Amino acid sequence: TTAALIQSEQRAADRSSTNQTTGHKGQSPRSVPGQSRVSPGSVPGQSRSVPVSPGSVPGQSPVRPGSVPGPSRVISVSRGSILVWNSLWFVSVSGTWVTFGSQISDEEAEQILTLAYDSGVNLFDTAEVYAAGRAETTLGSILKKKSWSRSSFVVTTKIYWGGQAETERGLSRKHIIEGLKSSLCRLQLDYVDIVFANRSDISAPMEEVVRAMSFLVDQGLALHWGTSHWSSAEIMEAYSVARQFNLDAPVCEQSEYHYFHRDKVELQLPELYHKIGKVTLKPHCGTL
Repeated sequence: TTAALIQSEQRAADRSSTNQTTGHKGQSPRSVPGQSRVSPGSVPGQSRSVPVSPGSVPGQSPVRPGSVPGPSRVISVSRGSILVWNSLWFVSVSGTWVTFGSQISDEEAEQILTLAYDSGVNLFDTAEVYAAGRAETTLGSILKKKSWSRSSFVVTTKIYWGGQAETERGLSRKHIIEGLKSSLCRLQLDYVDIVFANRSDISAPMEEVVRAMSFLVDQGLALHWGTSHWSSAEIMEAYSVARQFNLDAPVCEQSEYHYFHRDKVELQLPELYHKIGKVTLKPHCGTL
């Protein structure tokens, strides 16, 4: 009938319109056979680009806000302040605690130090108490034998326990000055880059400690002084005394920081990081 013919022609027209829109049966609208779907704004033939977070590098894991990419290093020394995050100055630290002068031979110590230096390590940390001074002696002998440029490495030492007598330990002016001079003799150096007050001393007035450390800097026996195992309140007191009397303030704190000891560095010291820097002690929990 006429009505049936009209309906048949209408259905054929509808199918033709649908095929022109979709291309082929089962394909997405506006797709081309044999090609993958192209996202708006992308270039055909190229893989879709993945958004990269600001500051991140393609192909690498994104850096979390507040995290420290790469090893902890020291940036620079400017007006006596040393900062430890994203450093360019101290590449790494080699310590003499426990091993040098006691557990290993001088030959082994020399091999370790040489390998460290050749690998880019340029800060060597020691203390007058390590192996009763023998660690400083071993380190000094190696440095003299190697004849490395003094400007190419940094040496730090710590003062507090120098002997058995009452005048040979603590942070009195007498022991701070005499202790560092003895350390320099063992190290066979004219100066150290940083001398640390290794623990605080409640029997020594803070002004006496700051004046003695400033004297070492003025005499050229040390370039800077810092604290080790001090509380944030003690560091702030020393800093305030230095500013009050126009003396040299501590430039950094050396404290333990690893997976099992995080509170001090992450919760207590951050409020001081705009004034002083941080040198990490026992990053491997003293196990390596």
